Amino acid sequence: MEVPIRYSQKCMLACLIIFLLNSKPVPAADPHGAPSLQSASADSKIISRPADISSSAYFMATSGSDANDGTIDHPWHSLDYLLSNLSAGDVLYIRSGTYFEQDMNIQLSGTAGEPILIQSYPGEQAEISGAIANLREANNGNWTLVDGGINLYKSVHAYEPQAYMNAWLTDDDLHLITYGETTDYDSWNNLMWSVGAGVSGAFDSEFSSNNGDVYIHHNIIDFSFYQHGGREGNYREDHWPVWQVIHAFAHHGDSYGARWKVYNNTVIGRKSGYEWNPAGLPDGLYGNDGLYVYNNIFFVTDDRIIFSDYPVSSGAHYDGNVVFRRNPEKPEKFPLFYKFGNGENYTSLDNFRANSGTGWEQNGLETDPAFDLTALENTVYARGQMRKRYTPANPVIFTEGMSYAALSWPGISDIN
Repeated sequence: MEVPIRYSQKCMLACLIIFLLNSKPVPAADPHGAPSLQSASADSKIISRPADISSSAYFMATSGSDANDGTIDHPWHSLDYLLSNLSAGDVLYIRSGTYFEQDMNIQLSGTAGEPILIQSYPGEQAEISGAIANLREANNGNWTLVDGGINLYKSVHAYEPQAYMNAWLTDDDLHLITYGETTDYDSWNNLMWSVGAGVSGAFDSEFSSNNGDVYIHHNIIDFSFYQHGGREGNYREDHWPVWQVIHAFAHHGDSYGARWKVYNNTVIGRKSGYEWNPAGLPDGLYGNDGLYVYNNIFFVTDDRIIFSDYPVSSGAHYDGNVVFRRNPEKPEKFPLFYKFGNGENYTSLDNFRANSGTGWEQNGLETDPAFDLTALENTVYARGQMRKRYTPANPVIFTEGMSYAALSWPGISDIN
């Protein structure tokens, strides 16, 4: 069956195709903000070898060691290490358990006739997580109480370099802020549920000479749940009320010509304390010819601005997006598009197309996706059921948006 362009959900991995057959995917964060992974013990000893396992295969187990030779009785331990030891035609079996892997350097490739196959050991389930192991749970020794009045905790661990990561936990909500440089990055198939900010970029002027492509696609970002903002009576309470939502996309530091490709995401939100900040990309990621916003759903429950600031003269690209505001109370004060495209304000998509002169959003829609609002307001995380909450019921959403025919981005091969 043909997968529609405008709404689709993908499962792929850039650089290396990893098949975890007989396994379940790494789940999204639970309401406590940390990955809710069920660790399973891995036994490096087995009674017999299944008949379908090659005698030349390699093995990995939580009880293994990278000093081993990778055999079934002496398995390796870390995926990062063993990736440098695999060649075309090799098969790697991963025993049951959770493997925490970060900053992997993948420099290998198979061939069409001899692919490299990585999969769970038959009858077992392996999980590969990019999370930090000691931040998985709140009720352990990895956190220290900062303020019991608001249940604010801080991680007790120092990360190297210390400026790279800060971790804070407040009212069952984990916030990880990372700063680093990437030349190319792919963020896909994530469920960012009940978050303050979904995807944030942190830039300084040095990065401008190294700006690579950032692919943000097939994610669900729901920032409509209220989070703790500032304390009552704080001097910035006009921007940081006690209860606050933030943004689906945010930036820190200098403004930056980010070459972001944002496509096939579902974004759910409402107005923040910063009333003029859009539900779409922030103005700090200023437009350029490498910035694309295609075939996303932007659904807000009030009159939050959806797009703002990006001029068509920057070379940016906008098309195929579904935009809808359910209850806009002050559409004249807070237009659908603010100083967008040609610097003017627009209260409707039709008005924008007819009068902006940008040529943007010729395939866009301003229509209600018909989400199940009761399900969206459910504050209980239900493993295995979350994506169903964000499936639109309006069949128009499943029509073609902007074509990807001339593009070669990750995750679009079967939705052109």
